Amino acid sequence: MSKNEAITKYANLVTVLTFIQDLLDRNGVQWVLVGSLSLAIQGVDVEVHDIDIANNGKGAVRCGELLKEFVESPVEWSEGSEFASYFGQFSIEGVTVEIMGNLHAWEYGQWRDISKRLRNPIHITIGDILVPVSSLKDQLDSYRKSNREKDYMKADAIERVLKKRML
Repeated sequence: MSKNEAITKYANLVTVLTFIQDLLDRNGVQWVLVGSLSLAIQGVDVEVHDIDIANNGKGAVRCGELLKEFVESPVEWSEGSEFASYFGQFSIEGVTVEIMGNLHAWEYGQWRDISKRLRNPIHITIGDILVPVSSLKDQLDSYRKSNREKDYMKADAIERVLKKRML
């Protein structure tokens, strides 16, 4: 799937992403798009169901304040078996938006900080907006270390795209 095909297929998510980009950028919140939508707009053929935004802990709390009218679950520290982060969930025009701050993944028996993605995002133009996204290589690394079957499938899809680009 090409970037343009993804933008067309997920037009409702892109509309919400445009709103989020404007809101966060106007308020000086550092953020990066991660997860399936990030993969799709980078040419990876995956199904997308929501928008995943990563930032630091202060950024996640600020996102919660800025998006308070859309809150499904407020931003607070959450620790599960696979991930730990400040986490909040929002619903904007029927689209689920998940905010993660100070994101850590459980890898090889310890928590590993994966918020480095904030320091070196790549930027992709979608219409009139510039979106910071986590690189395919960074996401591949995380998905390969996951214990979830759906993440292994995403890793395989990312590898196919990266191999095509090297040809």
